[in-house]
Amino acid sequence: MEHDVLVVGAGPTGLLMAIELKRRGLSVRIIDKSSAPSDKSKAIAIQARTLELFDQIGIVDRFLKQGIRIGCANAVSRGKILAHVEFKRLDSPYPFILSLEQCKTEEILQDHLATLGVKVERNVELLSLEQKEGKVKALLSKGQCSASWLIGCDGAHSTTRKALGLSFAGKIFPKTFALADVQIDWKFPHEEFFLFFNEQGILVVVPLPEAKRYRVIFQSTPTLEEVQRLLRQFADPHCAVKEPRWMTEFSIHSRMAEKYFKERVFLAGDAAHIHSPAGGQGMNTGFQDASNLAWKLALVHQGKADPLLLDTYEVERQHVARRLLKGTAIATHMGTLKNPFAISVRNWILSKVSRRRFFQQKLTRTISQINIHYPPNLAVGPKAGYRAPNVMIGSTDLYALCRGKTGFFVFGPQECLEKLSSVPAERIPLGPDCSFYEQGVIYVIRPDLYIGCVSSDPACIASYFAKL
Repeated sequence: MEHDVLVVGAGPTGLLMAIELKRRGLSVRIIDKSSAPSDKSKAIAIQARTLELFDQIGIVDRFLKQGIRIGCANAVSRGKILAHVEFKRLDSPYPFILSLEQCKTEEILQDHLATLGVKVERNVELLSLEQKEGKVKALLSKGQCSASWLIGCDGAHSTTRKALGLSFAGKIFPKTFALADVQIDWKFPHEEFFLFFNEQGILVVVPLPEAKRYRVIFQSTPTLEEVQRLLRQFADPHCAVKEPRWMTEFSIHSRMAEKYFKERVFLAGDAAHIHSPAGGQGMNTGFQDASNLAWKLALVHQGKADPLLLDTYEVERQHVARRLLKGTAIATHMGTLKNPFAISVRNWILSKVSRRRFFQQKLTRTISQINIHYPPNLAVGPKAGYRAPNVMIGSTDLYALCRGKTGFFVFGPQECLEKLSSVPAERIPLGPDCSFYEQGVIYVIRPDLYIGCVSSDPACIASYFAKL
């Protein structure tokens, strides 16, 4: 049986990619070389922008029920709080970081995918691929597969990327890190995120959903005794650590694929970019890749958009990844300083700057991935290329209005919308009571809830759709 899309890799990115494609009407096959889903906690931070995506799909409540909401982050050195950053002012229905083990995230996504009629095929590995006559021929460990498109969500060691002959340039940090999921009895509140600094480096403590259980990231040997020693030295001299469930060492790579696609084969998630875990961005960036690509691929496959639309996937998402690699590398370097003078300067700057509301807003919007925007950058109202704001449209907020939908929306004054009867979008009148209303302006909201076009000229809006 031939499918519209073959998704290689059933991690978080691959699962969401399959969901987004399937709910837009494409036939999807998803394979994974592992025999079973991972039972490890791995990536645990789910950012606000990802929760907004889950809301649109209709599965956010399952995540909220199982996860723990982290409302603030603290940077601490020698018992002194250098920075206290709160997420409550975040422009989102979800002003927090949700902590949930990756194995549970994958379980929710896989269960939802099954309700759409797609089951993950395990013990099936991609061996090679060939693009010919508008199709992708994939040689698998269990037979062959023909599809119109193939998306490699198969991780940092991506077979898909290697089959395309794409480089994965970057660097590796010289320091080795470790993590441990343990139970901690200490003096700090559970629903807060902590970064502890001293001359030996950094100690990160992130709450997990279960009471008193945390993820600890550090720069030493991953043993229970070492975790307790470091916590007593960095944070609380009287704390007790027990019941380790997972401990491992890891190295930090910062790499990005030279291209995100060749003809009918695409890369997403860790297959396209890997970086420091600073800020909990990795898994969420893969989710944004899936959200960005799926609606474009569906429109092109269905003949509703020009194939050139697919070029914007690489343009938009590679730009995001490039900035992310740079930002997380700087954050990791600054967090692991060893020079006493450099540490003093960092701590002084952090303690001063973190009190400013602008800094708090910028940092929380960046961590939550709400600040991500794409070109073009127009000057009228909310800018094209930016995430649609979380505002009220009449008595309903925009995100609730778009929930469960997969198409475009056009917002604007009624007299302008009447001139757009031919555009393939749901048209919703805006009145002056709307907080982002600009007199006479029309807004096009893309299926991924980014603003695609802003103009006061209905002909310009019609041209936008004609060029898709």
